[in-house]
Amino acid sequence: MKINGKITISRPSGSGCDYIAIGIYDDDANIRFCEARIKYAYFAQLVTGLAHVDCDLEVIGLQNVGKKREWKKLEFPFDGAPFYAKDEARKEMVKHVPEGWTASGHFGSQNSFFQREGIGWARTTIERWVDKDSSSAGRNQAVDPEREEVDNPEH
Repeated sequence: MKINGKITISRPSGSGCDYIAIGIYDDDANIRFCEARIKYAYFAQLVTGLAHVDCDLEVIGLQNVGKKREWKKLEFPFDGAPFYAKDEARKEMVKHVPEGWTASGHFGSQNSFFQREGIGWARTTIERWVDKDSSSAGRNQAVDPEREEVDNPEH
C-alpha cells in the first residue's frame, strides 16, 4: 500500500526528555500512526550512517492508515452553564453522535457554547475514517440533529 505521508523530527523539551522524536503521518487520514523515540547518542549514530539503531516505537491508529479522514461540526441543544458544564455537555453529546462517527468532546473553543433563538446550544466536531474512494456528500459541514439541513460551518 502506498500513502501520502509526512515525517516530523523534533526535539521535545522539558525535564527528562533525552530523546529525538520522529513522527510518521498518513496525510490523508490526518493521523500520526508511528512515533520513534531515539536517545541522543543513538540518533547521532543514525544520522552518521549506522543502521538498525535501537529506539522505542509507539504505533497507533493502524486501522485508519490508508483511509481518508472526514469531519463535521456537531451542534445540539444544551442549556448547561457555558464553560462550567463541559462534563454535562459530553454526556449530552453522545446522544447526538451519528453511528460510525467519533466526537471530540473538547468544548474548549470560545464558540463551543452559544445561543440560537434564545436556546443554549453546544458545538463540537465529529470525525470518521472512510475508504479513499468513498465520497460523502456533506462532509466538513455542520450537522444540526434537530434539523435536516446542513449549516454553514463558519457561523
